[in-house]
Amino acid sequence: MTVAYVLTEFPSLTETFVSAEVRLLRARGVTVVPFSLRAPRFPGDPTVAAEVGWRGQGPTHGEGLRALRRFGSGARATALEFIESQRVAPLEWAFALAVLPKAAAIAARCRTLGVTHVHTHFERGAAILAALVGALAERPWSFTAHAFGLWTSHPEALRERVRRAAFVRSPHSAATIAIRALEPAARVLEVVTPLELDRLPQRRQPDGTLLAIARAVPKKGLDLLPGLVDHLRRRGVAVRPRVIGPGGEPLPHTETLKALAGASLFVAPCRVAPNGDRDGLPLALLEAVAIGVPAFATRMAGIPDLMAPHLSEHLAETEDVVQLSDRIARALSQPERLRDRVDAAREDARRRYGPEVLEPLGAAFAQP
Repeated sequence: MTVAYVLTEFPSLTETFVSAEVRLLRARGVTVVPFSLRAPRFPGDPTVAAEVGWRGQGPTHGEGLRALRRFGSGARATALEFIESQRVAPLEWAFALAVLPKAAAIAARCRTLGVTHVHTHFERGAAILAALVGALAERPWSFTAHAFGLWTSHPEALRERVRRAAFVRSPHSAATIAIRALEPAARVLEVVTPLELDRLPQRRQPDGTLLAIARAVPKKGLDLLPGLVDHLRRRGVAVRPRVIGPGGEPLPHTETLKALAGASLFVAPCRVAPNGDRDGLPLALLEAVAIGVPAFATRMAGIPDLMAPHLSEHLAETEDVVQLSDRIARALSQPERLRDRVDAAREDARRRYGPEVLEPLGAAFAQP
């Protein structure tokens, strides 16, 4: 069994969960070969690229055109028929047409390497790419549906991708509900995002920071942080805000985890963006809980899955900075109770999100 992980950008500082999944699958005996259309806009630690075997050698357009001519008429017809199914969504259709040559180059490499299954993360552009690679290589393909494309894709175009995939992997209950509402007959495999437990640092002495780890995009709610800090100070809670990520401090993942381990608080004030985009379950929030950092967030998509039952009191409604600051101040006013909740949540997260959760995914890759 050899699985191609086909991404649009890889390995990216903002998608470290993909690199972690590649490593964890390999540790379970699955051969994973990563492909990417291009180098990421936010490159990760160079050691990560070396660990997962990515050397930045994305396919060229010319290579793709040569490869496309070598495929049989049946494989080309299947790929073109898939592209036609995306015509209902002009942007998604245009992306499929534009990416076809590079998909052909990746498919040719997949055939040479004996790839038996094609997988990707994200349900819009990446899923289109995987569908084309799978069609040309004549291999089953699948995608992990996190959040963005579930609410921003054209419903009919997304439904076609769901129907044609061998299965759709859902990492949280909100994604499962959205996929089944779109296509009740879809084969949905709910497998949560795994943690590399042996890479998580020990909790350190809190340093007084209120930490957020996120890109500077609307759905992350980073613009709410000044108001949140102001409300906390009015309640007598003095914290120093710190943002790590593109738009803040773009630290490598290992350094980010060290900062997280020493933070006094972690916040994820997620919201629905104007274009409908939203978070599924931020990895940084999951890591904070698993390290034992007091974590607070808004009720969004898969976040309540993680926070229940131990940290349900740490959730606020989206956009409600006053309620979020109240949740934080109240928790800090009861330090012993807070410590008990955080400790219980830490153990629960490590049990529910450990590497063994990938077993069903590995088994699904093995099916023809």
